[in-house]
Formats: sequence, structure tokens, C-alpha cells
Amino acid sequence: MVTIDYIIACVQELIKRYGTRNPFELCEALKVIIKYEDFIELKGMYRKLGRNRYIMLKRDLIDCMLAIVCLHELGHDQLHRKLGENKSLRDSVIFGREPIELEANMYAAEVKLIDDDIMELVYSGYTVDQIAMETKTCGDLVAIKLDIMKHKGYPLRDSEYNANFLRVAEARFIEKDYSPC
Repeated sequence: MVTIDYIIACVQELIKRYGTRNPFELCEALKVIIKYEDFIELKGMYRKLGRNRYIMLKRDLIDCMLAIVCLHELGHDQLHRKLGENKSLRDSVIFGREPIELEANMYAAEVKLIDDDIMELVYSGYTVDQIAMETKTCGDLVAIKLDIMKHKGYPLRDSEYNANFLRVAEARFIEKDYSPC
């Protein structure tokens, strides 16, 4: 199991080294190959074959979901690479309650969302859903980020989130007739 402090340190080093939070630029810099697939139920998966590392993304995801899923899979690459060797980290694992899935979601939240930006919105009275709309992401990822920030010492309350948020997030955007992208 990976600690929150380890995830924070990994993300800080990654952003410092490559000067970007863009998941596609990070994959290119890290030589992780992105492929787009016609998945039916999967949104993405990570796989390592020999020396090559792959992130496969569902071709028809809306842009903001592509970025979130790519960051989640990049989290597996950076935190759980051994688990992706010669087998895929697939939907049955990705959206389960296993610690590695929460860790990958924490990694995605830490890369995507900037502490100062989130605190500015919190101090302005924004709700989790309003922060999600403002930052073009989903509420569960924001709630995960708020928990990370609380761990860092920010004066925040505990947040509740759905551990399976990637499975339902895009559908919720469409149902509410709002796309945060």
C-alpha cells in the first residue's frame, strides 16, 4: 500500500521535473504510449509489456473524462507498475474498492487540482459540486483532493465521495445536461 505522503511527493517531483499537469504531455515525457480503443464498458486500462508501458483509453469519452481517466491510469504507471506487467489493470479492478484504485484516484486528483486554486474556491463559499464545475472535473475527484489537502494540514472537513466515481461520472455529466469540460 502506498501512503498519501508518497503520492504527494511523487506528484510534486513529476510536476517539478516536467513543468506540466497535462496528462497527455506527462505521458509523452514519461514515454507512456497512449492508445484509443473502442471499449464498451471500460473507460481505460494500464498495461506494461516488456519495456513498453501503455494507457488505453475509451475513444468516445468526453475530453474532461479522458483527462481524468488518463491521470488515473498514469497513477497506476507511477505507483503500481509491477501490477501492470504482462496483464492489464482492468475495469473489475479499476472501479473496485481495492486500495490501489483509491491511490490512483488520489494521484489523479493531486496532479489535476492545485491546492491554492481549491482553497480560493473554498474560501469563496463554493460547494464541492461548484468547485468541480469551476475546475472542469467531477465532485468525487474534488472530494478526494479535499481529503488530501486536509492530510496536508489545510483546515477542511472530511469529504464523502463515491469510490466508483469513474464508472458513473460521465453519465452524471450527461444526465445533468452539464459537461464540466
